[in-house]
Amino acid sequence: MAYFNKEIETLRRDDLDALVDERIRYTVKYAQDNSLFYRKWFADNNINASQIRSHEDLRELPIISGKIM
Repeated sequence: MAYFNKEIETLRRDDLDALVDERIRYTVKYAQDNSLFYRKWFADNNINASQIRSHEDLRELPIISGKIM
């Protein structure tokens, strides 16, 4: 079987979850630091971006729809 990235695609579930969570933290911090839209959205929704630590935390966030823009 051919893998695009064997190291990542064959990770154990807990290691994969840890990788996803690490990338979520990076992405949320990046959005907070570099996006006026997300800075305002976090503030308007009383969201402390540094408290978003895992994929489970994402389920608690309000949905962003096209109506927001």
